[in-house]
Amino acid sequence: MKRRTTLLPLLAFAFFTLSACSISFESANSGSTRTSGGVYKTVNSGEVWRQMASIATTGSTALTFNTENTIALTIDPQDVKAIYVGTENSGMLFSFDAGASWSVARSLGKRKVQSIAVSPSDKCTIFTASENKIFRSDDCSRSWQEIYFDDNQAIIISSLAFDPANENTIYAGNSRGEVIASVNGGKSWSALQRFSDSKNNEDNVVIKVLVSEKNPNNIWAATRGSGIYKSEDKGQTWRGFIEEFAEIHTKSANKINDLSLSQADGKTVIAATD
Repeated sequence: MKRRTTLLPLLAFAFFTLSACSISFESANSGSTRTSGGVYKTVNSGEVWRQMASIATTGSTALTFNTENTIALTIDPQDVKAIYVGTENSGMLFSFDAGASWSVARSLGKRKVQSIAVSPSDKCTIFTASENKIFRSDDCSRSWQEIYFDDNQAIIISSLAFDPANENTIYAGNSRGEVIASVNGGKSWSALQRFSDSKNNEDNVVIKVLVSEKNPNNIWAATRGSGIYKSEDKGQTWRGFIEEFAEIHTKSANKINDLSLSQADGKTVIAATD
């Protein structure tokens, strides 16, 4: 079974999101191995991973999301202990203690959350992508406002990314192959680019959109069918990297599942493929 994973560096430790049927790691409670979902954390460069899936509760019954498929993980750019997780069936959860305990964003509901973005200058401003819609919270997830929806209900908003130098500018990728953007905090949106999949003559899902902290003019987009693209002018023009990464653009291995950009140099890019 193929598994989709997300790996995000976080100073001396890292987090890993996992589908419920994927792999065995160390349980945070018993020390034994188990096959489960939720979130895993390492503090020793990946040698050992511990499950971090306990939900904070005032009752006597322990709650957990260790069987939930987690499909998005975002770290607050201002606070490395603040982590947000999007799930397939239970909405969004958040932790303010580096994953030791989690709370459910109940006001968002039990919707599927594909992507989460936190404002670079206001930690209480959070955007989430759910199906064909984008929601915004300005009060640390206590309440949400729908700020965008695609007329086609089959379209999925797959990725969200803030401009690190301007909290009013946010980018989104979708399953139509588009990168769209808002420059007024989500009040209005426009399409910057639509990537086509010439091999299969079908829509080319934008899996990930990343913006460089070193130079916010530089935007990266990973597509499901035609690889990686880069813009150096805030999305006005784009360059593909098919020739540079020919080994991941063959018929059997051209599917990109995730993309990560080193914010230390703004140049090192890591792609996860099939």
